[in-house]
Amino acid sequence: MGWWHEDLGEAHEGWLGVRLGRDVPDPYAPDGCWPAGTVMGMTNAAVMAAGDGLVPACTCGWRGVPVDLAPAGDLYDLEKVHEDRGHAEWRVHIDRLLVDVPPGELLDDLDALLDRVGELVDARPLAALVLLRQATGRADRLAHQAAGVARAGGTTWEDIGRALGVSRQAAQERFTRRSPVVPAASA
Repeated sequence: MGWWHEDLGEAHEGWLGVRLGRDVPDPYAPDGCWPAGTVMGMTNAAVMAAGDGLVPACTCGWRGVPVDLAPAGDLYDLEKVHEDRGHAEWRVHIDRLLVDVPPGELLDDLDALLDRVGELVDARPLAALVLLRQATGRADRLAHQAAGVARAGGTTWEDIGRALGVSRQAAQERFTRRSPVVPAASA
């Protein structure tokens, strides 16, 4: 039943797992959580019967809030009831990760554009320089806009610096508008 996000791939596949009870030792599940149906060839019903709760989980190691299993009722229905809640909780985990992950399709578009600019460099280097000057100017304006929106939303200079691959101080100096220092006139 895995959940995944196209921009994060398999590194963050989520699932609604079964929290195994203390009486079910399993060296392959040191944190006591397994995706349903994967414990040493056991069926879903057997795993659910051996478990004492359901928990949303992610391949990165994140675990959500466990939900105790009710003793009565169809186990498959019980799993479905909690799947929506588990998926929603996993999405909150994923949304936190996506804050600084560019959409995959934009990265693909950027790669294609840069390949074309590389071809232009070989064929018409001066035209490539004009294009790169324009792109750099637009990119700089967008970076200032993005930093302003991020700061207005409470993002720290440290996080902005990390996104740009520079220090907090370098990011703050780049995006903080300061009045030019005018030297005092000598008397």
